[in-house]
Amino acid sequence: MCSNKRVVDLAAGTGKFTAHLLQTGAEVIAVDRVMSVSFIASLSRSEREEVSQQVRRLVNAYPGLSDETDVTFPYRTFVAWTEKSRAGT
Repeated sequence: MCSNKRVVDLAAGTGKFTAHLLQTGAEVIAVDRVMSVSFIASLSRSEREEVSQQVRRLVNAYPGLSDETDVTFPYRTFVAWTEKSRAGT
């Protein structure tokens, strides 16, 4: 499932974008999503392995997930931007 909304004001040189997603798959989806977060990815190899194991333990221990073959991982992305004014150039 995915729903997106985009608003752009060309005159003002601004815009924003919002995306809502549900990603469903095997346990590896939850692990991959957590491991892709920049501050997790910057950890040492041994620290990343510990985080990965903690996520796997959480998925396996959480009622309702431990017996499921698929995990649904919701996330939302917000992006906003501006452009430097060209006035006076």
